[in-house]
Amino acid sequence: MNKEKKQKAAKELKETAKVLDQSEIDEVVEKITGRPAADSKKTRKSSEVLSQEEIDRLLEAITNCDENYYPMTANTRKVKIYDFKRPDVFSKQEIRDISCIAENIARALNKFITSEYDISVNVHVCSVDQLMCEEFVRSVPTPAPCCSFEWMEGRGLFEMDPAVFYYCFLGASSVKKNHEPNGLEKQIFEQFIYTPIMKTVYTEFTKAVQKEFPEMTNHKYDANIQFTTSSISPTEIGILITFNVKAGKNEGLMNLFFNADCIKSFRNTKFFSTGDDNNFVPIAHRPPNTIVEVGRFRLEDDAPFKEKMIFETDKLAGLPLDVYRNNKYAGSGEAIVIDNENAAVRIVTKPENLEQKTDDGFYNTKVIFGSRITDDSFKFNEGTILELNENIADPVRIVKDGKTIGWGELVVINESFGVKVLEVIR
Repeated sequence: MNKEKKQKAAKELKETAKVLDQSEIDEVVEKITGRPAADSKKTRKSSEVLSQEEIDRLLEAITNCDENYYPMTANTRKVKIYDFKRPDVFSKQEIRDISCIAENIARALNKFITSEYDISVNVHVCSVDQLMCEEFVRSVPTPAPCCSFEWMEGRGLFEMDPAVFYYCFLGASSVKKNHEPNGLEKQIFEQFIYTPIMKTVYTEFTKAVQKEFPEMTNHKYDANIQFTTSSISPTEIGILITFNVKAGKNEGLMNLFFNADCIKSFRNTKFFSTGDDNNFVPIAHRPPNTIVEVGRFRLEDDAPFKEKMIFETDKLAGLPLDVYRNNKYAGSGEAIVIDNENAAVRIVTKPENLEQKTDDGFYNTKVIFGSRITDDSFKFNEGTILELNENIADPVRIVKDGKTIGWGELVVINESFGVKVLEVIR
């Protein structure tokens, strides 16, 4: 079947097609390709039936005689829209490493509580997740004994459900609803519960890196967790470890939260598994010719550029990101995540409708979402998914005059994209 006939058949079918079932799809494939389709009499799962969008993309690819077209369906890769307001800032490996430490902490606490306080207790890890501080605070009952602390460059929170404190540790038979710990109960919590538990946390983390960490400092107790989180931004994302504590018929939760700066301190101490080997030299790669740009801002040569500073870009949040190949505008796309880990964009523009962007040089600093190498034959067609080299938890690159000057975290401020500087490259 020659190219003209394929294009004519595809055009006719696209004009008449609405929502096709699998048997109709088989007829489409057989008519366009000239080859028998798969046996449509076999039972198919609902996930194997193409959506109208996938049908349109298939027909468009065949109309253009694109033999390299391969749809990314739910059966191959998991794709989801990237949430800029609640991004993943920690990698799967970092979550796994902290989960291993959490298991060690739970085992150590079982031994300590049983031997020191003669309480038959079972402590185990419920979950290790990354979430906003505000989400954690909303989930905590009030009043509940809790303490904030500073550790290295970051901050953390420890909270215990009243049921664990009163029933499991103090052995109370009943407690009034919304009872706030009195002075004696506060001292018991700080001296005999919080202090030894945090010492156990400290010990297990230092064991992992086989060297001493700085001590935890500036401990602050309160029965209302909202008063202990004043030094942590409500929208700041951290890692929450949740333990289940059971003693006899009584059980409840206790939580340990580390903010992003605390996790960054762990990175600086080589706590996380990176697979680095001082004797291993990786193969060199060509620099990427295709970049995905979040937005731009102006940075004067003598202007301050320091960690924790936030710069607002010229791009409104929610607008597609711009894709450039060889410094030439190639299209725009929505940020997505593949397999919950890899950064990517889905092109939303059509090549025939592109208008080249003008650059007067005023905004001289770019925020780069990701990059990769693409061949000249690669087509930035609408619906095409461009997978990038970066992990979705990697910091974004900040580039001025063609040079990387720092790394940052994407934020949304004043309805615009922004970047919070995490590291400055001198």
